[in-house]
Amino acid sequence: MADVIVVGGGIAGCAAALELAMRGARVTLLEAEQPGVRATGASAGMLAPQYEAGGPDPAFMLGIRARAEYGAFVRVVEELAEWRVGYRQHGMLVANRSEAESSHARASLEWQAELGLRGTILSPEEALALHPGLSPEVPSWQWLQDEAQVDAQRLAVALGPAVQAAGGRLKLGEAVTEIVAGGGRVSGVRTASGDVHAADAVVLAAGAWCGGIAGLPRRLPVRPVRGQILRLHPAAVPGWPLVATHDARYLVPRENGTVLVGSTMEDVGFDDTVTDEARLLLAEHAAALVPSLANAPIIERWAGLRPLTPDGWPILGPEPLLPGLFYATGHGRNGILLGPLSGRVVADLVLQGSSDVPWQPLRADRFPVP
Repeated sequence: MADVIVVGGGIAGCAAALELAMRGARVTLLEAEQPGVRATGASAGMLAPQYEAGGPDPAFMLGIRARAEYGAFVRVVEELAEWRVGYRQHGMLVANRSEAESSHARASLEWQAELGLRGTILSPEEALALHPGLSPEVPSWQWLQDEAQVDAQRLAVALGPAVQAAGGRLKLGEAVTEIVAGGGRVSGVRTASGDVHAADAVVLAAGAWCGGIAGLPRRLPVRPVRGQILRLHPAAVPGWPLVATHDARYLVPRENGTVLVGSTMEDVGFDDTVTDEARLLLAEHAAALVPSLANAPIIERWAGLRPLTPDGWPILGPEPLLPGLFYATGHGRNGILLGPLSGRVVADLVLQGSSDVPWQPLRADRFPVP
């Protein structure tokens, strides 16, 4: 059976390592820090492909399939890690604050309905019946009843132990600096200490840090985009669905009684500083959606670096110019959603050379070699 090295301990890397290990491969996961501490653990955990949709493109279809398979992934992780990860499918309400937003929502629901997906437009009264705390000033709401969430912070804790319980090896504090090749194919990786780890295949799942690794046959156009999030502790939280605006501000209720408020999209390189400007912006949006949150204390705030590609689609599958090298990166703000399915696709391709998931439009060679 193949010796496989997975570079990166976020959800995509851990999902790939987990799939490979469960299917008999000898897997070593190399991570510079702790599994899940960077983009994965910083995520709000929304599983909302219909909300994020720009159209019925390949990335959207991947997201719909990823959402459908998420419950099965969670059950495996929870059983192996013996740890609950807070997965819930309670739907999502999106505020239509203008006629233009309402028209956009109706158009989205029409083409999604043609694909068999559910959603509808609610009056303020209907929306308040689902969520009594909503602002009554919003003219209408888009209701996406199949959207879901996972507690990304709890999931991050479970990923490493799940990989180990499945038979994979974790090597922490191992920052990979170079992909090593020999005889026209991958032969392993080199770490910052100078050590070379041999492998038959390498899965590169290091998120925004992929582009800084030497030895790649192409420059991966993956850049970091900062997203800041607040955690509020209101006096009381009903059994809320997800709540959002059309311009990517959202509220994510947690089972522990807190509410996450996100998010920003900032091109600031590898700077994960939290700012007062973002705090004020996000708090304002939270109060506009749910007025009672205006008085809720902020008990935590953080920033994560999302790996974004020029077209917003992930980079998935084999590297055509270097056999044995596979990518699972560039998931942008949908890493939590797409990571488990991306990991399965990569495991399919490493072990059997094909997958039942249509991954080809996400190939690395859609970007030219510079």
